[in-house]
Amino acid sequence: MVIAILLILFASFAVSRIFLRYRDKSISLSESLWWYAFWAALVYFTLQPEKATDLADFFGIGRGAD
Repeated sequence: MVIAILLILFASFAVSRIFLRYRDKSISLSESLWWYAFWAALVYFTLQPEKATDLADFFGIGRGAD
């Protein structure tokens, strides 16, 4: 559980950096949206690890952690 909390905190920090880079025009809107989606998915699969296994099954991978 400690790892999950640290990961969520790091994702929150990363999202704040994305916002600042977008505001400074260092990255485009499409790039920032991609990164938001990436970090949102990471947090989602951290909070719902069984969904990662469901996704892995869909793609024919043995475990969600792989």
